[in-house]
Amino acid sequence: MEKQYIYNRVLIVIDLVYLLFCCIAVYHLTQKPGLPAEFTRSDPSRTVIAINGVPVSSVGDIEFYLAPYRVGDGVDLEVRDRRTTVFLSTRLVPYYSLRFILIKVVIGLILIVLGIFVYLKRPNEVASVFFNLSSMMVAASIIGTKTMSSIQPAWVGFSLGVLFFLAYTFVPPLFVHFTFVFPRVKWDRNLLVRRLFYTVAVLLTLWQSIAYLQAAHVHSVEYFHDSLTASSFVNGFMFFSLLFGIGNFVHSYRKAVEAAEKKKLQWILSGLCVGPSPFIIFWVLPQVFGLQPWIPEEYFEIFLVLIPLAFTISIVKYRVMDIDVIVTRSTAYAIVLLAVLVVYMGIAHLALVMMKPLVDQTTLMITTVTAVVLALLFEPLRKRIQHFVDKRFFRVRYNFREAQRKFIEAMKQCIDIKQIAELIVHRTDELFPVGRIGFFLLQEPEHRLHLLAHLFKFLFQSQVFLTKK
Repeated sequence: MEKQYIYNRVLIVIDLVYLLFCCIAVYHLTQKPGLPAEFTRSDPSRTVIAINGVPVSSVGDIEFYLAPYRVGDGVDLEVRDRRTTVFLSTRLVPYYSLRFILIKVVIGLILIVLGIFVYLKRPNEVASVFFNLSSMMVAASIIGTKTMSSIQPAWVGFSLGVLFFLAYTFVPPLFVHFTFVFPRVKWDRNLLVRRLFYTVAVLLTLWQSIAYLQAAHVHSVEYFHDSLTASSFVNGFMFFSLLFGIGNFVHSYRKAVEAAEKKKLQWILSGLCVGPSPFIIFWVLPQVFGLQPWIPEEYFEIFLVLIPLAFTISIVKYRVMDIDVIVTRSTAYAIVLLAVLVVYMGIAHLALVMMKPLVDQTTLMITTVTAVVLALLFEPLRKRIQHFVDKRFFRVRYNFREAQRKFIEAMKQCIDIKQIAELIVHRTDELFPVGRIGFFLLQEPEHRLHLLAHLFKFLFQSQVFLTKK
């Protein structure tokens, strides 16, 4: 009991530290300096190659070099404009837009609230403790940035930088640890594996913190380039840990015997699949086909909230909704959405090719006609895909739902209790064939059972008797 009390106090201290960190990080986001938009657009013909005489070669270099400055400060730029080099002076502007900051704050707040909520609902479960820690660390990683190390006084900035790297690097081992204790403790000898992940996280945190903070201390872009090696290892460690954790969840699902454990793991695996999907569909795929992303990058982080939300439901109340129904509906709508996008792009492209000479006059008409066609196709297409998904992947549950629907429709046609009894007996026998089945009605005040419908021989012929006790 005393040990649990100490653990609770340590967890509360960690939560409070990172709550304070997130508050400072929000303020830092509003004060972080950057170059005006005309110098940050991805235009290969206009590239910033030096700031105040210091060579820069990437957006990361510019972000690092400008970190100690303030919004409104003046800087001298060396810009390569097509084949010439020009020297300009400009004043720094806020690095992030208000929309970007609001999205970051909302996502971080949701993560913090979910982490605290789960711990308060399940304070004695190990899984809730690690979910709380993971939520806080992810929130700090999303809201915070490396450049917080530039905050003055220096010891405060360096402390915030270490807290950021600690949060970012410790998310992977916390996730892996969670996969070993949820929905129940798995493999009693997993201590060695967990220690290995935590040891790697500690070493990477030290490496990245020392490398970046040293670069920030001397304000050297060259040292910053050296620190990127540590960042690459951290990202690789995160990717490997994610794959390992998902594989661990899949293994737990395949080995689970109890239906409750399978339901909990279904929630988690569904969240891990659905959360990154918009990023892949609307950001990665368009770029694969040479198109511009369809949605601004910051919006994808909103969909990632589905992952901790699925974890929360799985830990606290996995029965709140039928996960099988959600999976089937989500699968159907995802396929329909993809089909609609393909049809829309196909119709629009074909129409524009055929009417290219009149494109200016017909663009609105093409868009309108395409939208009407898609609206007419959506519902029939959704029903067909829903029917296919149900029958192909959820055959038993689909048949049961269909039988339940038909039974309710047939019951509406019954006019008395006798017909209802006959219907119940025959439909039950169709679904679950049994040796004997009957529908009895208790008659008052004699307390006698009256047989209204049955599917067996008379009681005395079947050697079945009703006795009064």
